[in-house]
Amino acid sequence: MANFRIYAFLALTALAFTACGPGEKKDFEVLDGEILDIHDEVMPKLEDLNHYAEEIRSRIVQLDSLQQEGASSNTLAEQRLKANDLLVKLHLADSLMWDWMRAYEADSAKALPDPEETLKYFQNEKAKILEVKEKTNASIREAQNFLEN
Repeated sequence: MANFRIYAFLALTALAFTACGPGEKKDFEVLDGEILDIHDEVMPKLEDLNHYAEEIRSRIVQLDSLQQEGASSNTLAEQRLKANDLLVKLHLADSLMWDWMRAYEADSAKALPDPEETLKYFQNEKAKILEVKEKTNASIREAQNFLEN
């Protein structure tokens, strides 16, 4: 019976080390690298967000000027509404990135005792930064299209 306990202890110990082994650490290390690559791809686009927001603000001033000069049309009103909507989207994309960066705690997550929790953290963070990327790219595309017309 003593031998069984020793073998059971050794088996459980080996299982514990396997569960926390380099395979899982590697998984979240890979995710962390992917997350940072996405961040590095999106971060320079914050300048684009600000640039397009400034361009759209200028367009709003032009639209307001046309309206004050007596030009009256539904098109002007529609353009102004679209411009304001785009400003909100550009600001949202910018805010999402800054909020994500402030909340990203890779080192703390790596120190979690449960490798499953660590892996889930990095999976969730990858989903979040992908959303930031999608919203950033979409708002830039919409702003470009608006300004080209």
